[in-house]
Amino acid sequence: MVIAAHNAAETLGDQLDALAGQEGGPELEVVVVANQCTDDTVALVERYQQRGDYPHELRVVRADDRPSANYARNRGVEAASYSLILACDADDIVWPEWSRELDESLLAADIVAGATVRWNPNEYPDPRSMTELDFGVPDDVRYEFLPAVIGANHAFRRSIWAKIGGYDEAFVNATDIDFAWRAQLAGGRYVGSDKAKVYYRDRATVRGVYARQRAYGRADAQLFRKFRQYGMPKARGLRRRPSVRYAHQLVTAYRLLTPGGRRIWIGHLGKNIGRLEGSWKHRVLYL
Repeated sequence: MVIAAHNAAETLGDQLDALAGQEGGPELEVVVVANQCTDDTVALVERYQQRGDYPHELRVVRADDRPSANYARNRGVEAASYSLILACDADDIVWPEWSRELDESLLAADIVAGATVRWNPNEYPDPRSMTELDFGVPDDVRYEFLPAVIGANHAFRRSIWAKIGGYDEAFVNATDIDFAWRAQLAGGRYVGSDKAKVYYRDRATVRGVYARQRAYGRADAQLFRKFRQYGMPKARGLRRRPSVRYAHQLVTAYRLLTPGGRRIWIGHLGKNIGRLEGSWKHRVLYL
């Protein structure tokens, strides 16, 4: 399995501990890819190695040529020894059954999407104390085209990764969607698993939510430029049409009055602005 990590010393330990507590899963080789880390990420992994009691083979690979999650993941897959690859992020927490469920799902698939629940560490320092869980499996059709995975929780056969040339390192965001779509277009079998669960760390601040959604918006236009030739349409559903979304942004400005509503409204604003920027950058009209 592969974990791409950039300056993840503050969070990676929780993920490594969660992987150590897997119940009934396969034998794991955990490859942590340190992507231009300037903190103690590598030292943290080395401390786990030196303890001598970690239940899985634990390795660290350096990927310092450029900052890129896709570049790091590709280097991790290249370094991995197994034909089945599980992937998660350095700042999330997997459930005890995570590796077992993904491994079993790969028996009938080439690429598997796991389930996630958004976790705000400001509200729940320990995500396992959350009382209301709403896990979402990204196996619905994305952008009215094909289902996809989320980078924080997916698995695939090394053979399909090699067939499509790995993760596309030209993408900064929507890397997971691009990877899943290309795998399916190449004949890969897709499965969504609602039992392979991950607590997905949300941005702690409204500014962080805005930045993430703005980046996603730019990537939406990049996806459209790449996949329109394969049938990815512009938004057709009424609620997805640009005129409706921008009007909705205006009439729901009252949400700025509450903390929860503010996060949602600012996130939508970031996505809309990002799509404008992405359309300009990638010379397409995807608003």
